[in-house]
Amino acid sequence: MSGALFVGVATLDVIQQVLRAPGPNEKVSSTGRLVCAGGPATNAAVTCAALGVPATLLSAVGHSVLGAAIRADLAACGVRLVDAAAEPEALPPVSAIAVGAAGERSVVSPNDILAVRPVGGPDDPSGLLAEVVGAAPAVVLTDGWYADLAVPVLDASRGRAVRVLDGGSLKASTAALLDRVEVAVVSADFRPPGRESDAEVLDWLADAGVRYAAMTRGEASVLYRWGSARGEVGIPVVDVVDTLGAGDIFHGAFVAALVRLRVAPGELDRVDPVGPLRAAAGVAARSVRTFGTREWRRALSEREATSRTAPA
Repeated sequence: MSGALFVGVATLDVIQQVLRAPGPNEKVSSTGRLVCAGGPATNAAVTCAALGVPATLLSAVGHSVLGAAIRADLAACGVRLVDAAAEPEALPPVSAIAVGAAGERSVVSPNDILAVRPVGGPDDPSGLLAEVVGAAPAVVLTDGWYADLAVPVLDASRGRAVRVLDGGSLKASTAALLDRVEVAVVSADFRPPGRESDAEVLDWLADAGVRYAAMTRGEASVLYRWGSARGEVGIPVVDVVDTLGAGDIFHGAFVAALVRLRVAPGELDRVDPVGPLRAAAGVAARSVRTFGTREWRRALSEREATSRTAPA
């Protein structure tokens, strides 16, 4: 099976589960903790791999102590890392996250991201572009970070892979990326100027040349505009423990579904988006029932192991 390539940021997430947020000069005890790799493209790659689709992450990690922790987690999750860090000893971004009793989360993270070496053409002395595109991924997803990496990869993948934008929010690079993708899956926070309704956002994406788009809206249904078709897909109702990374997990599951369809970029008109979107919503709903961004994956592995060993 062809795999998927994810281009974007990799952070080290330090996650604590608490009954309530601490006040000024106060300490509270956590009821759960997790240290793992994070970031939109990273969590999506981990999800894709967990669903049995080969996943490669192109990001900037480096070889610091923090980078080593990210590398170890990705390896344990079955994600192949292609590292484009310009300074191997530089520190990757760190996110400190508190998850409350109702599943709400508070995140502290830096606005700056690790500088990366541009890839492509004569400015690609390490051959990163040839390495990731030469593997012929069926789907390429970018989370909007590291545009210097994403743009040449998307250009080299034109006509060869379905190219997807994870549009969590508008960024300076969004316009350049929209020119290079066939599909955009955005969140309700993705708001172009003057576009107030969800339908207007999907229309704006179509006007920008992205004919296949969907919008996740938390617990509300997923809206889509797929070519000339419009519709929505319901979200399973579950008891929420932790919403951290649910959107990233949705994207990873959506990509995995596209890979399994074996669809070429010019064949998206024949795809019914309901199936991939419903599958992604189901995986994301499963993830919010457990703490952190990894427990749902372990539960999935245990269930699959049980089904393989159960008597016929």
